[in-house]
Amino acid sequence: MLMIKAYFIFIIRWRIIFWITIKGYARKKKVDYPNANFEFLFALGKVNEFEGFNNPQEDEKYDLNVTKMD
Repeated sequence: MLMIKAYFIFIIRWRIIFWITIKGYARKKKVDYPNANFEFLFALGKVNEFEGFNNPQEDEKYDLNVTKMD
């Protein structure tokens, strides 16, 4: 199973800082419609301060071009 992880941190109006984790999954063995071949999981958590972020678009090991997905 292919897994792509991304971490983002954002600040809302009241200065509360959250991180969001986005994970994308692809089936190893494709199935027919209406079953999903790709899924995404979103997780949200509270943090005390902003330390940085991880952008998977800048990482060479991930190919995020969805037109190439089979």
